Amino acid sequence: MTNAKIGVLCHPLEKEIVREFFELFKTPWEFAVPEEQYEVVLSTISEPFPIAAKVVLYYSSLPLEVDNLHQIKVIERQDLDGFGYDTYHVPAYGKLSEVGEGGDSIEIIHSNDVSVGIYIDIRGQAVYRFGYDLFEEIQFLLMTGQSSSHALAPTVELHIELLRNCLLRIGIAVIEIPPVPAGYSFFGCLTHDVDFAGIRYHKLGHTFWGFVYRSLLLTPLRFIQRELSIGELFQNWWAVIKLPFIYLGMAEDIWDKFDIYGDMESPYKSTFFVLPFENRPGVNAFGEIDKKRAANYSLENIASKLKKLSQQGMEIAVHGIDAWRDVEAGSLEMERISTIVGEAASGVRMHWLYHDEDTFSQLEQAGYSYDSTGGYNDAVGYRNGTTQVFKPLGVSQIYELPMHIQDTSLFYPKRMKLSNVRAKEVCDEIIAQAKKFGGVLTISWHARSLAPERLWGRFYSWLLERLKVNNAWIGSAKQIVDWFKYRRAIQFHSVQIVGDEIRIEIETNGVAPNDRSAFVKFQQGNPFLSNLPVIENMETERFMITDENRQVISIALKRGER
Repeated sequence: MTNAKIGVLCHPLEKEIVREFFELFKTPWEFAVPEEQYEVVLSTISEPFPIAAKVVLYYSSLPLEVDNLHQIKVIERQDLDGFGYDTYHVPAYGKLSEVGEGGDSIEIIHSNDVSVGIYIDIRGQAVYRFGYDLFEEIQFLLMTGQSSSHALAPTVELHIELLRNCLLRIGIAVIEIPPVPAGYSFFGCLTHDVDFAGIRYHKLGHTFWGFVYRSLLLTPLRFIQRELSIGELFQNWWAVIKLPFIYLGMAEDIWDKFDIYGDMESPYKSTFFVLPFENRPGVNAFGEIDKKRAANYSLENIASKLKKLSQQGMEIAVHGIDAWRDVEAGSLEMERISTIVGEAASGVRMHWLYHDEDTFSQLEQAGYSYDSTGGYNDAVGYRNGTTQVFKPLGVSQIYELPMHIQDTSLFYPKRMKLSNVRAKEVCDEIIAQAKKFGGVLTISWHARSLAPERLWGRFYSWLLERLKVNNAWIGSAKQIVDWFKYRRAIQFHSVQIVGDEIRIEIETNGVAPNDRSAFVKFQQGNPFLSNLPVIENMETERFMITDENRQVISIALKRGER
């Protein structure tokens, strides 16, 4: 009888990030113990006992004992910033070493014609040797994040894909619970930051004059560039003419689009992140104050609208001001929103995406259940390198819902400043990655972005349609975070290989929220060596997870010879 779980050998300080990694790559695993016989062992250290597994994967930028035993050369390279895998460049944030072998070996991954990962058959044992520290890379991505220059690289998912394919390419069965609900390709999360609730709250300040300038003078340029229709050109000019009537209360406020979002998104639910206090800019990491960050509306101004949204099933969450750096401030901001809306607001996204290394701890102590600050102001993509909700290190209750596409990042002149055509190409690339890797694609479309002078409503409608046609399950931040919590609660109680059968006992520990069940996915790749990432003759079976607390799934294996 063989344990089909991956046995992991690592340094004690790596254990927390190892646990988190295997919540993202939800496959059977455990910290390896000497008395167990594993089919696969993953090691980042010079192992303390002989490894008799069929497959061993070594990840380290430093020489290991196995290198001396089998004449594997490991040479640190300062000139490499990542490696090629599939069609991607995978950024490396820690040390990266060249890996080679005196005898016959198969290069797995490379960087600038330098091998940084090889496969060797050592007396019938399949050995992979990679020249980087896997868990160090994952920790950097989740806790620090990658620069916007690598924004379109889903780096965490690529590390998972590489590990999965290394097993599949030599015929190892891979059992996992994918980060997608049964019957769907990925999650689409709809969110709106309410930085502005009405233009009538801005009296002759920088926001007012900026609006007038862009509406009157920049709108014709956008029309010439075919970013606006003739109707939208006149809509912006008409909005300026209406301003006196809006201030006199004789015309509807052009920036009040709460109901429009509800109509556009129906029957789906979304999340509105609302600023809790009027005229409070907060401070940045240097203790500086930027008055432009302060809200010009009070919650009393929009209380009835927020309550209506809440009654329609929309989530009202906190657009934090100082919660990122101060527990007491975070608690007050949550209490303020909860009191106005009449129900608990446990989610937060920091205004202007302020955060530092202590933010997760501060937010958890303040009582938040999730944060969604993990994104870029100047780009779209994967600041944390992942499509998945994850738990940051050093906390126990709060989760991070990464943000991937923000409207202002796409279109603002001082940010990406993309045309509609180019913005659609970039968004389609991110959607394609969401379909490939699963997880969630989180969109942030500001509350005023449907209104003059932005008029980004047509693009948002296109984006919603792209989610639908690509089979996304669409919902609010809380709905999707709750599903990932449910998935994390599912445990592989035991996984054993007996003869040609693999027996999986799963403990569910919960009921799928909103009828979005998870499923167990079984893959067995080609038992003969082939170049990554192509996998031939792959067999896939799916097994729905029911609401039973514990269930057993048996799969008949078709084994070949390597």
